[in-house]
Amino acid sequence: MKTAAIISEYNPFHFGHKYQIDKLKADGFELVIAIMSGNIVQRGELACADKYARARAAICCGADVVAELPAPFSCASAEYFAYAGVLAAEAFGADVLSFGSECGDLSALEAHSGIQRNAEPGNGAARTELCGTEFMSNDILGIEYIRAIKKQRARIIPLTHKREGGGYLSDDCDVRYPSASAIRKLLSDRDLERISSCMPAEAFTALASSLSDFDVEGRKKTLFDMLMPKLIYTPSDRLSELAFLSGGLAQRIKKAAEHAVDLDDFYRLAATKVYTNGRIRRASLCALCEIEADAIKTPPEYLSLLGVSARGREYISSLKSEIEICTTMRQKKKYASFEYEKRFDGLYSLIRLKESGKRENYSLTPPYIHQS
Repeated sequence: MKTAAIISEYNPFHFGHKYQIDKLKADGFELVIAIMSGNIVQRGELACADKYARARAAICCGADVVAELPAPFSCASAEYFAYAGVLAAEAFGADVLSFGSECGDLSALEAHSGIQRNAEPGNGAARTELCGTEFMSNDILGIEYIRAIKKQRARIIPLTHKREGGGYLSDDCDVRYPSASAIRKLLSDRDLERISSCMPAEAFTALASSLSDFDVEGRKKTLFDMLMPKLIYTPSDRLSELAFLSGGLAQRIKKAAEHAVDLDDFYRLAATKVYTNGRIRRASLCALCEIEADAIKTPPEYLSLLGVSARGREYISSLKSEIEICTTMRQKKKYASFEYEKRFDGLYSLIRLKESGKRENYSLTPPYIHQS
């Protein structure tokens, strides 16, 4: 069976994501596996909808398997995000790794995958220049995927297609395929009717409950109230032991926390040309959840299954993977790294409690199984 993997966030799922899945199936891939960020995503933010709702949206729109990109890699810079994603795709036995890129030129991306980095990739910048060639955000992520494949000596083959519609950071909704950034902008305006026109009907149905009470400003306030005491009262020496807080950043965010009046002000005070907004957001969430620096240097111990189609369920039942694929908390409890997944999920649950009035225990949620 020809299988394709996609490393994704689906934050939220939109027409561009469906286009990618449909194209893979039209090209003869019988099974599509999505390795998806959990409740905290690579931008260093909380996802707009929980991981099970987003997995359901993907399954209803054609994906066959959705597994969680393990914590804390889902909230890591592009190098580590790609590393864990490729490892997971390989564990699921995928033949190719499919990804969108602005240039759509695999040869160009492969040619630059051996070039030494001189800056943190995936830092939220719209453009990056490598040896005189300008690349956009998804190009850079694609280069990191290729690097990870080479470094791991994985058998999986990279496959890219040119991104259609709105760019990665574009907030233009009047294009054929509005970006996730554009849809999140509509979310901040509470424009659900417009949002529903930017994504497949099946995806909107799966996500509607979460999106209807999504509160951007409320999230910022809650996160600010939780984060500032943590940063102010934790000693700098301890902060520097946590992920992405080395090299003097611990002292810098601690000082910013002592003066900030809101979350945006905190990010503004902490960020520099060296310490980008993306790194500040990721480091802050890792500090709040006490993610040790060594956590992103240790290979994922297990993979969490979030959703399957009927075909995907059959595929998983016969799969022999070197990494255990878990569907229950009982399976995950034996792994030390499960603690990081619980911390990310616990933070998300507290934020959602403020929005919806309901407290979810995501560790006990079973995978979504699509029957048809």
